[in-house]
Amino acid sequence: MLALPFAIEIPAHAPLSLGVSTAGLRTRVEVDGAQDGADGDAIRILPDRWTGAVLDAMEHLDFRLAEAEVEHVPGDACPFFQTFVFRPMSLRDLRVECIDLAFRPRDHGVHVDIVVDNRGSLFTAARESRVGLDIDDELLDMGTDAVAGLLREEIDRLKGPIVA
Repeated sequence: MLALPFAIEIPAHAPLSLGVSTAGLRTRVEVDGAQDGADGDAIRILPDRWTGAVLDAMEHLDFRLAEAEVEHVPGDACPFFQTFVFRPMSLRDLRVECIDLAFRPRDHGVHVDIVVDNRGSLFTAARESRVGLDIDDELLDMGTDAVAGLLREEIDRLKGPIVA
């Protein structure tokens, strides 16, 4: 058996392996006597600490990951755009259809684009509201509750007042 150590740097904008999103590493190594020079292996790309804190906070706020979508963006500096769709599990957020999160890496943090899709009612139309938040070391140092508190504040603001 021959072991060939190698290292590969995963770009900060690489899509995460959450929900049904998967990633793979394909190698092409020619080995005398081997049946196939092409090999593909599943790998897991986990979130950085800032993104992980936001995802954990969403679960803490009783939102569940419903799907993760990855789109190819040709010609952009970041060729992938990944969106995480969360559904509310609590009656507190009954007016919320879903919340979409998209992350953009920053030095020492992450920028989070939040889109809240509100349900319509007999007297109001469905609407979409959005905000961007920066999650940094200072916020993480305040703890998980601080991240969850900031998200709760913004979600409540974006879903708007109850209209009777």
